[in-house]
Amino acid sequence: MEINKFCKANVIISILITIFTLSAYAVPMNISYQGFLLDNNGSPINGDLTISFNLYATDIDNQSLWNETHREVKITDGIFNVILGTERAFTNDLFDNDLYLGISIDGSTEMSPRRQLTSTAFSMRAREADYVKGSNISDHSIDITKLAFADQNGNIEISGNISANSFIGDGSQLTGIVKEDELKRNNSREYSGAFYIGVFDSLLNSNSSNLQDVLDDLDKAISNQTLEIESFKNEVQQTLLEFQKLAISIETGEFDKTTPTLNTGNGERTESVDVKFQDDFIEPPKVLASIMDTYLYAGLDHKLYVSVSDITKDGFKVTMRTWGNTRVAEVGVSWVALGHK
Repeated sequence: MEINKFCKANVIISILITIFTLSAYAVPMNISYQGFLLDNNGSPINGDLTISFNLYATDIDNQSLWNETHREVKITDGIFNVILGTERAFTNDLFDNDLYLGISIDGSTEMSPRRQLTSTAFSMRAREADYVKGSNISDHSIDITKLAFADQNGNIEISGNISANSFIGDGSQLTGIVKEDELKRNNSREYSGAFYIGVFDSLLNSNSSNLQDVLDDLDKAISNQTLEIESFKNEVQQTLLEFQKLAISIETGEFDKTTPTLNTGNGERTESVDVKFQDDFIEPPKVLASIMDTYLYAGLDHKLYVSVSDITKDGFKVTMRTWGNTRVAEVGVSWVALGHK
């Protein structure tokens, strides 16, 4: 059996990750690949074949960066499916640069041209997020403007303010916590609460000589301390909001859609599906969608395009479009949404 055509139907990676959320899921380090094979007469092939796959840095490079062979791949009406990465695992740094996929059938010469992997496959880099929660984070992996970093001696430098309910230790090496003169002032007096200390300090420093002026100073001191407390509360709330923005929620899903409109007629035709998120996002997230599988009529042009629109906090719309004489009986779509919840 001689094969002279190879059409890639789709390359799909399903990624399920959660960054800084309550639950985390393992990322499958593999790629679902579907292809369509015809013989010299243009007829779909049926049978079992050996298919070899190679990944290269360019479309003409002779040095393979990764390869694996799938034996006895079942081909029905020209269509076959394999899971890349099951015979030989991908390395973590493989997807750092552009990659091109080369394919050969039953040991024959590799087909040309090679297929470039698109950005969907590069979503494997999101696997690094699995190691953020409950694992060690390498130095300098978080920008100093966001939180802090440790130098080679283990010292931590922090840009901004830190709020805490308690402190463990004698604090002898801490600096800049409170003014030194505030620690030394009025050693014979003890006050329960920073608010009262601030008020009494203002009274002790008052130069008023009559009762009314002293009362006026007291009223002013209370007002000043109240403003300082409100300012502190606002700073804490702002800090909490900034930390909340660091937590990215990711929701994924898929669906199969029978497409009668795309299965009849000629020219441009579309069908749409409204998708709802399980939980609303704080603001409209970023959404990516790709073709997971499809059923096309043999002997006709194969044209199919999937796009996302009308993204809101609670859902979005997926539109499937075809044109020419293409007939599409069913389309499977996978999607991923990234945002804040």
